[in-house]
Amino acid sequence: MGNRNKVSSVIFLLLITLPVLGCTRGKANALVLAARSFEVNSLQTINAYDQLFREYKSLKRDTEDEVFRKSSSAIRESATNEKTSDLKKRLIQALSNRAYEMKAGEFEKEFDDIRLVYTSIRDTYSSLPDGSILGARYVVCGRGVVAKATNQLINFAKRLDSRPLYPLSLQKKVAEYKNAVVQDKEAEARLLFKDIAASIASYDKKHEELMQLTVIAVEDGARLYELLENYNSVSASEILSLVQENLSFIGSLQGLDTGAAKLRLENIERKFESERYWQRIKDKPIIELSKCDVKLENLEGA
Repeated sequence: MGNRNKVSSVIFLLLITLPVLGCTRGKANALVLAARSFEVNSLQTINAYDQLFREYKSLKRDTEDEVFRKSSSAIRESATNEKTSDLKKRLIQALSNRAYEMKAGEFEKEFDDIRLVYTSIRDTYSSLPDGSILGARYVVCGRGVVAKATNQLINFAKRLDSRPLYPLSLQKKVAEYKNAVVQDKEAEARLLFKDIAASIASYDKKHEELMQLTVIAVEDGARLYELLENYNSVSASEILSLVQENLSFIGSLQGLDTGAAKLRLENIERKFESERYWQRIKDKPIIELSKCDVKLENLEGA
């Protein structure tokens, strides 16, 4: 929140000094601020994803009632048969397989790589007000980096939605629950599942907060992407208004649930997918685009 307050203060100062700075330098400074806003919001989101992946591990999910109903059915069926029922075997096997480990370092490396990209965005745009040729080039090719970085945040959200994460302690409780089911301790099993349900609810709350952070960063990225596309035709004041608009947007997200957040992200993803420019750069690695090595004629007018 402190970084966002600083951004708001800088907007005010730039609006005062724009007549002194002149149009070109003023626009450059405003663009740097817009890029900085995207960086701050995106890194906050990336750090939150990183923390969640370190704290939790993937665990496939059934509802409390569904799993318990299956368990009770297995207990009743096995009690009427001399041999252990196939249903009971399948249930225990399913519960045992609910927890699965992520590959060591799989997400940590991905998060580290994207942090380097945001550092590159910041450093390159920072040179723009001084008339750096590289900075000027980045107004053109940086659009692809912003699009890729924004889309990567959307992909993180989609991955988390399709593969929910739950706390490591839940694995132990699931094992205890499994044993209670096997031993026909239905009352104990219900108590254990109350604890499991509470853990799931705690995770769901964190997931909702993370989705809100993602929407903030993705909306900011989408605005910056459009700004870079139309940079030659917008004024410094219009750029600053876009940054201020995003700050106001942040305040409107209170109570945004996961479903509504998903819908916002899907809409932005569809918008990217519908553009010829995105089709031309979507398969290029973001690290390659961040180096700004691509020829300008391959990107301009796309």
